[in-house]
Amino acid sequence: MGYPFGQDITYTFYPLVDNEAAKNIPTSGNPVAIYYFTDSNKPSRDAGQNGTNAVNSGSPIDSWTASGKGFQFTIPAILDPDLDGGADTRTYWVAINFILKAAGQTQTVIRALEMERISGHHKSVSVTSQDIIDYFPDATQYVAEERINNFLEDAREEIQAYLRNKGFQWAQVYRPDRLNLVTKFKVLMHIMADQRREPGDNFDLNYQRYEKAYDSAISSLQIEYDADKDGAPEEQPKQLGGYVFAIR
Repeated sequence: MGYPFGQDITYTFYPLVDNEAAKNIPTSGNPVAIYYFTDSNKPSRDAGQNGTNAVNSGSPIDSWTASGKGFQFTIPAILDPDLDGGADTRTYWVAINFILKAAGQTQTVIRALEMERISGHHKSVSVTSQDIIDYFPDATQYVAEERINNFLEDAREEIQAYLRNKGFQWAQVYRPDRLNLVTKFKVLMHIMADQRREPGDNFDLNYQRYEKAYDSAISSLQIEYDADKDGAPEEQPKQLGGYVFAIR
C-alpha cells in the first residue's frame, strides 16, 4: 500500500534495536532532521544525514509525536511529477535522522516511500447487516447486529487478502459488487463459528454448509479486472478458482 500524491502523509516510524522496539528514545533533540527525496535521488547514508538533493533540503522535518512504540510525523503533500506519464507508482525515499540518547551519535534510517496515483471503484461490496438478516432471519437470535457488522469488516478483509494471494490488486478489481454473495457466505461462516461449541453440533454443520457454499461461489467467480489500469476491464474476465493472475 502506497501513499497518494497530493495529500499530506502521516508517517509512523518504528525504531528498532536488535530487532526489538528501541526504548527510552529521548524527546529532546529528536528528530534531528527528516528529509525526503524523489525517485531519481535515492540517497546514500551521507546524503540522507545531510539532506543533499532532498526535496526539503532547506527545511527538514524536525518534530514528531510518540505513537505507541513509534513516532509520527507529517510529510507535506507530494505532487505527481508527471501527470500524463505512464507511471502510476514511484518510489521516493525518506531519511530519518535521530538520536538514541542525549547528545548521542546521529542515527540515519533510510526507507522507501511508495507513492501512487489515486484509483477508485464505481461499484462496491454493498452487503449490510440487514442483508445478512434478510438472508438468514435467525441471525440476531445468536449475535447482535453490531457483531454482524464486525463480521462484515472481517469478511471484506479476508476476501481482499484471498484476492491478493491470487495476484489481484483490490484497486484494479473492476466490479467489486460481484463479491456480494461470497461476502454473505463468509459472514454466515463467522456467525456459525462464533456459536459452535463442539464438532458436529448444529452450528458446526451449518458452518460446513456455508463454507462449501463460499468455496463453490468464489472458485466459480469470474473477476472483471483492469490489468493495465486504463479504467476499463480486460476483454476476458479472470476466474478465481485455481487461477493465479500475475501482476506485471
